[in-house]
Amino acid sequence: MKKDQCIIINALQFSGSSILWNIVSSHPDVLNPGRETGEILDALQLTGRLMRSERRNKPVWKECLGKLFKLHVNNLKYASLKNEDQNDKYPGQKYTAKEIKDTTVCIKSVNVDFQLNDFIARQFQKTYVIGLVRNGYAFCDGMERRGRKTQETCQLYSRFSKFILEQNESGQRFILIRFEDVLSDPFAVASEIFEFLELDPVNLEHLRLKSKRILRQDGSHKVPGDKTEGVHYWYDRQEIMSFLDGGINDVQFTSLKEESRAIFASTCGEDLEKMGY
Repeated sequence: MKKDQCIIINALQFSGSSILWNIVSSHPDVLNPGRETGEILDALQLTGRLMRSERRNKPVWKECLGKLFKLHVNNLKYASLKNEDQNDKYPGQKYTAKEIKDTTVCIKSVNVDFQLNDFIARQFQKTYVIGLVRNGYAFCDGMERRGRKTQETCQLYSRFSKFILEQNESGQRFILIRFEDVLSDPFAVASEIFEFLELDPVNLEHLRLKSKRILRQDGSHKVPGDKTEGVHYWYDRQEIMSFLDGGINDVQFTSLKEESRAIFASTCGEDLEKMGY
């Protein structure tokens, strides 16, 4: 049953993970809990800290912690029924309580939270993993804009890249997605993912995205069109291209300091090449 399955999206911050999360959750059989893994663990306080520690793998702890995590995730999923911005099955059609109960939960784990994949997967009968990668220079710019040091950013990118490539070669239920492909043809990427997830229908006529500020060439952040920030909207195949900025990587590469570019190239050049950048 779909409710005993789980989808995990692994990505780095500022790499388009929210866009992909919402695209996957546009399918009527998929619902996300509205909070990332890290946010869920933070809300659980001490219990969340135990889940982050190695105690989550200890026989005396893992069953109890696992049940608590799954219960909390499912409670968040069920809460979508009362969330007018999150309870659309299709444009103009709301979920029923039974339909929400039967959906597959889609969890987003960013940065080092990929370490929790095995812990999360143990709670479900079947788990699919989607790895999202992005050109590292854009990621580096996003991190530096928020005060992170270049060397720290390089270490995180390299560590995550190695994990993603290992997963891609593991033969497990894993699919690798490039953010640049999401920007160029989101509906094609959605169909590829839905087929991987063994979901029907594979092709949808609308995808739902959350409106947020996008970096412009002049350095400002603005919400596209006349949308309200933080609200989900359904887009058809033409409308969605006005929401997504296909030139964002170039904007961020240009805005990244030359010194930072040089450091990133020398530290992560091999990782970029392995991922096709």
